[in-house]
Amino acid sequence: MFYLKFDKQHNLLTIKFSNYFDIQQGELLSNRLEQELAKVKKGFMIVTDLSDLAYFDIACSPYIKQMMILCNSHGVSRIFRIIPDKTKDIGFNIMSLFHYSKDVKIHTYKTLEEASYYVRINSKITFTDKILTILKILKIKSANLSEHPIFRYFVIISGFIILIILRQLFKAFGVSLGYLYITLIALSGFWFGIKGGIITALSAFIIFTVEVNIFSLWIARDIVLKTMIFRLLVYFLSGIAIGHLSQSEKKIRKKLEFLAGQDELTGFFNFRFTLELLKKEIERCKRYRKNLTVAVIDIDNFKDINDNYGHLVGNDSLQALSNTIKNNLRETDIAGRYGGDEFLLIFPESTCEQGREILTRIKTLMSNFQITSSFLLHKNTISLTFSAGLASFSPYNKTMDALINSADKALYQAKKEGKNRISIHKPTDN
Repeated sequence: MFYLKFDKQHNLLTIKFSNYFDIQQGELLSNRLEQELAKVKKGFMIVTDLSDLAYFDIACSPYIKQMMILCNSHGVSRIFRIIPDKTKDIGFNIMSLFHYSKDVKIHTYKTLEEASYYVRINSKITFTDKILTILKILKIKSANLSEHPIFRYFVIISGFIILIILRQLFKAFGVSLGYLYITLIALSGFWFGIKGGIITALSAFIIFTVEVNIFSLWIARDIVLKTMIFRLLVYFLSGIAIGHLSQSEKKIRKKLEFLAGQDELTGFFNFRFTLELLKKEIERCKRYRKNLTVAVIDIDNFKDINDNYGHLVGNDSLQALSNTIKNNLRETDIAGRYGGDEFLLIFPESTCEQGREILTRIKTLMSNFQITSSFLLHKNTISLTFSAGLASFSPYNKTMDALINSADKALYQAKKEGKNRISIHKPTDN
């Protein structure tokens, strides 16, 4: 899906992709784009946001090329692209070389916030606003820089070097200088966890011990010698405590990200998170040469359930099927909600036959199961069936797009053959 809007005041066209982008969406984008481009003035700017794009059908590439050609022909001057990681690129960089004029300036950013500041700078704003915007950009740049491990190593090592130089200048083991060691240890624990805190604490103690033995005439040496054990404990406890807090915070953040990736109604992973997991499984499959099978499940006649009994009964039906699926999957299997009444199941280290055995068991259970709902007015229970298509990773299905597309074709075949059945995709079906 996509969002398309033209801002006349700033002569800015915004295109935001979200969830999935298929051929149908590509055709719609082409039609909408021509309408919006009729409003632009020469020298207009474009913001293309791929942050929320979870799935892109490769067959849509011609529409993206057409989009670039249309924008170029209407006199685009700058492109601001938000691509949070390389997996979202979908070939934008390569296509840009061929379909945009050399005069078009193309900028790529990781976040919409950063891109919006650059758009603001290139708009008509006062000199004061430009200075404030530049300061905000510098703030983001510095925050991004602090995330790199090399920068963090540099800060810790530089801190030790500066501390050694300060001691040489003052020729004293001052208490105030000792606090700088604790600061470096705490910072290392925050950035690298308990292990980083301990290593930095040990390094600080070794450096300090060497200095105490070499510079016997420095001020406060006798006091320092009496507190060496206490100093050692403070160093290590600082590293361990801050490292533990840092690791706990990271675990909580990961748990929140995990919960954010769940579909509230079914308890399965949501569309975007499921595709991220599938990408990782495909990479693992390639690396270790393991089997991998996916299944696309679709509830039969789900529209009739919603039309005849209401959407609340439809929700109860989705929950009933999802609960049955969850209770019959292995611990390593992954279940995600693919669409309204569609599910995407991932079977790591499994063949299509193994996947079909699991689905057959679920299908049998559902055939003997009557769904109850407090929202059923004229009928106490309803029955539910589903169709499924299976496809395995192979030379024919070596990308996520190809694998899902093959499972979709198998699902279509199952529906065509009368529904309430499971079909396996064969390479000859291509």
